[in-house]
Amino acid sequence: MLLDHIKANLEKLYDIDTGISIQDYLCEDDKTPDNDGGVNVLFDPEKNVLFLNIQLHPRYLKILNNESFANRLTRKNILYYYVLTEEVSHFVYLFWKCGISDISPSDVSRQELELQGKIDRYILLMDFFMKQNDGETPVWMKNMLFEKLPHHFESQPEEIYAKANLFAKKYCSVIEHNFILRQDTAGLLKDVRRVYSYNERNKLNHIAHSRFIQ
Repeated sequence: MLLDHIKANLEKLYDIDTGISIQDYLCEDDKTPDNDGGVNVLFDPEKNVLFLNIQLHPRYLKILNNESFANRLTRKNILYYYVLTEEVSHFVYLFWKCGISDISPSDVSRQELELQGKIDRYILLMDFFMKQNDGETPVWMKNMLFEKLPHHFESQPEEIYAKANLFAKKYCSVIEHNFILRQDTAGLLKDVRRVYSYNERNKLNHIAHSRFIQ
């Protein structure tokens, strides 16, 4: 299933293991989300138990088992990959931080979650596209992801979206220039894994001080 494929790629990228299947946490009821989807979080501090599920708009559920769709990324279907990748990113990040690393969900800010999600979607979509095109770098992808996507794909308040988008765009530009185009996989993994482990403050500070290698 496409969702578990995305999850597996995230786990490989960050060298983590959630030990779960997204399918087991997918909410497939008849209720239509107000937006394209979301990750629902319920935390019981007294029992120290975390409940998570991922809910998607029915139009996304219909395409998950479409093999031809799942195996080919194009400009036409990138919006679907965009939503699916970011929602899985949110789920995995919360599961890893709160379910495995034992951090309270209240300590993970919405800004932190959105920023990491935008970084994840860029790296995974870039990797997907390059693999299906013999290493060709899609020069249009960064501009589409950070500049041209319609705002109805964003469910967060404008200030959260704008800040997360701004910092993610800068970071993705830096890692593309410093690591991806130079085919420096070791350098890329070292940097993105460090950022993944950071909280919101440290993520923003790291990105603010990131520089392009000459």
